[in-house]
Amino acid sequence: MKNEKEKKKIKKTRRSHKKLRSSSSRQTLSMLNYAEFLAGYVPEEEQEEEEEEEQNP
Repeated sequence: MKNEKEKKKIKKTRRSHKKLRSSSSRQTLSMLNYAEFLAGYVPEEEQEEEEEEEQNP
């Protein structure tokens, strides 16, 4: 009986850790995206397309 309670407790903490991990990684991703946006960062693919347009008026 006591052992089952311990197992449940462990499961709960694991679950909360997973939630924390996923939310924090999501937060860092959005912060990175925002920083790139502020810096005027353009992904390589988009840059290539823009360069081609400039060469062919």
